[in-house]
Amino acid sequence: MQCKANLNRIPCHNSAESNSYCPLHYMQERALYHFYKENEHEFEALQRSQKYRERQHKYLATAHRYLSLAICGRILHSKWFFPNDLCLGHWERTMILRSQRREVEYAVLTTGHSIRVQEYHDREIMNELMNATQIFGMDEAVGIKIKDLINKLPAIEISPESELGTVSLESYMESVKAPTEW
Repeated sequence: MQCKANLNRIPCHNSAESNSYCPLHYMQERALYHFYKENEHEFEALQRSQKYRERQHKYLATAHRYLSLAICGRILHSKWFFPNDLCLGHWERTMILRSQRREVEYAVLTTGHSIRVQEYHDREIMNELMNATQIFGMDEAVGIKIKDLINKLPAIEISPESELGTVSLESYMESVKAPTEW
């Protein structure tokens, strides 16, 4: 049986073991899986904290980061390791995380502030995750921990509402309106 990994639209031609992947891709798949699960757990723990419930900006920005990392990790995991298998539960969980991220953005905006999200926020995260996952799997001795990426990945920046280049509550609400025609 052939390995079912499909990284960057390039199928793996190595033989799969009992877990459907070659040893290299099995290690990468597990690392990415644990990465997005860990970020989901970190967000859930943060969500229970008093400072998060008080809408303190530092904690909202951290929550946004955890959610973004979990979302991108889930998407990349599906694309690379389950390219032909649509899992409804996985898709639903990703949509829930996206909804929670929008709630965090809304919480910031309702405090009279605006947010500056780097233009290609999710794309940058995806690129860093792809690079780290590939490096991680190619040489275990390198000791690269995907979790270490958290410090160098982009996050939202909370700014006074009047700053140029930021998203205000008004522009945010305009972007999430339901279409009038389906």
